Amino acid sequence: MSFYPSNLINYNPELSLQLAKLVDILYDPNPNKITPRIIEMMGSIFEFGTLGDPSDLDGVYFNTNDASYILLKGSVSIEDVFTNINAVLVPFSSSKLGEDIKVHSGFKELSDDLLKQFNPFIGKMKETVYLSGHSLGGATSVILAASLHLDHNVKISDIYTFASPRSGNSEFKEYVRSILTNLFALINTEDYVPCLPPRYSGYSHPLAKYLLSEKGELIQYEGTCRDEENIDLLVQIVTGPFRKQHQLTEYITRLSHKVKPQIYDPNNKMHKDILKKVCPNISIWKRCPLTRWLFT
Repeated sequence: MSFYPSNLINYNPELSLQLAKLVDILYDPNPNKITPRIIEMMGSIFEFGTLGDPSDLDGVYFNTNDASYILLKGSVSIEDVFTNINAVLVPFSSSKLGEDIKVHSGFKELSDDLLKQFNPFIGKMKETVYLSGHSLGGATSVILAASLHLDHNVKISDIYTFASPRSGNSEFKEYVRSILTNLFALINTEDYVPCLPPRYSGYSHPLAKYLLSEKGELIQYEGTCRDEENIDLLVQIVTGPFRKQHQLTEYITRLSHKVKPQIYDPNNKMHKDILKKVCPNISIWKRCPLTRWLFT
């Protein structure tokens, strides 16, 4: 079943590609080049600010004449995904929403820290606000968006994440979907990071999932992948064969086709072929009793 059709209709291929390119600028190894590159791409910007350590930025925010932008990058090292893979789920806001709505403790800690730095910008934001992040920055951006709405009555117009891990439980997913509308989680079909943390740990994707094939085909898919069967995907991330598919540059290449998404149709061969590439299992690891015991 599709996650509200309006979400599908409102997907903007040009905006998705623009945000991916903007977030990619944050990975420039020379921090002094980040602002000039954003200005070169966007033209005049105002109220520009940075988030995190100036020598290794977590993100930036700025206004244009028409909109506000909040951009968060992920970790340079995919191994850092494992630092918090078994992090506990903690209440998102126990004082206002109770104990049931929970999020990843590590992502929440980062979101809370960024929100403090971001606070001076809140009163200067435009009516249209775009929020985007890659990898860990994508997961953090969802929690940040929910916090802005709950604590500051700021509604994000569009959220586009790329290669984002899961950020909270199913109750958090329902909460996010009840307060925000245009929610797009772009996932390269061979990228394993969005399958983390595993669902059996209580996690769920809050945004509508859009599976992006190597040819740039895009389908909205609300079903489940196969990551509960085992965690061979962890082995793949550690050993490295699929790191390219997690890189934002690979997302940009695929998004450059600017394809409008389709709702997943189980009778559509192209759709089924795309789904087969999501979180595939590696038979050699299933044949090993030790890895079966460790990763299932």
